[in-house]
Amino acid sequence: MEVNFDYFKIKFLFLSKINFMENKFSWFTLVLGCVLIFSCSQKNKVVVSPSPSYDIEVNPPTVEENVINEKSPKNISELSKVYRLVTMQKTGCYGNCPDYEFVLQSNGDAIYIGKKNVPRLGRYTAHAKAGFIFSIKSEINEGNFFKMSTIYPSNEKIIKDLPDTYLMVSDNIHQIIIRNNHDAPTELIEFQNKIESMIEQLEWVKK
Repeated sequence: MEVNFDYFKIKFLFLSKINFMENKFSWFTLVLGCVLIFSCSQKNKVVVSPSPSYDIEVNPPTVEENVINEKSPKNISELSKVYRLVTMQKTGCYGNCPDYEFVLQSNGDAIYIGKKNVPRLGRYTAHAKAGFIFSIKSEINEGNFFKMSTIYPSNEKIIKDLPDTYLMVSDNIHQIIIRNNHDAPTELIEFQNKIESMIEQLEWVKK
């Protein structure tokens, strides 16, 4: 019997081509699947931008009971008989700097909140004598507080290792909040020292 080798040769080539196409299709399917999986993962990926960091803090920190941030009314028709005359906040530092808040009302009522490195921790109240209140009001009215910069040094080159003193003064018409880190004018430093001296002289009652 004569064997037709051409028939087997053609059949072998045909089957080999089919097998090659199947393998090629399998590899193509595998590559396409990997591409789709990678694309989906990228779509679901959330990119979080890093938070910006600032070398200078322009705004005063949040304080208890809004001691520093409360604004006095600017409209004369809204003026009240009792208003916040002075508030002062001392912030902490890397050492043992006093950390407290102080509020003085125009009628002499005072509030002290001690936080760290102070002899009085917690909330205290006291009452300043009329003579001292008159002296403070006169100094505010005759001074240059409302013409001062709101931050010292005025070039805003803050030294973070130093504590800050935030001072608010008001005449019930005008108000200014001043941040003193260093290089403040003598008038401001002397006024701060006067307030600190007053704090030590008052008879505080724990609340």
